[in-house]
Amino acid sequence: MTQQINNSITLIITKFVLRKPSITYFLIVMFFFNINKIALTKNLSNKNFMCADKTGPRIEFLIPNFDKESKTKEFSYKIFDEKNRESSEEYSNYITKKNSPIDYSYDYYTAKLLNKNQSIIFEFFPPSTMMIKNGEKPFETLACWEN
Repeated sequence: MTQQINNSITLIITKFVLRKPSITYFLIVMFFFNINKIALTKNLSNKNFMCADKTGPRIEFLIPNFDKESKTKEFSYKIFDEKNRESSEEYSNYITKKNSPIDYSYDYYTAKLLNKNQSIIFEFFPPSTMMIKNGEKPFETLACWEN
């Protein structure tokens, strides 16, 4: 009985799947996408980023190494003074890694920072864009690069 089932499956595969190149090609492509979906994401662990507005640097931070289980980690960052961009202060807080609802291979990062009695919220979309909100002001777009 088992031999008959194996022969039937082999017959179905050879007769319907392998004789149609488009189906075979589709199955191979899907197989490689499923195997490599983790490899499609770019690893940004332990990379330092600088973000600036049109006047100069605003924030510098290090993306921590996220393991598979944790989505929130402590990270260090440097906030530059808005009036004197040469001066800065270093802090640490928590950053959260989130998956894009549109593309499973893309991750972005969010953080809520408290320093000098002001609340700063940012969303970092690697490798080049940060949306930052300082207190009650609206979100600003910053240009970012790997430092």
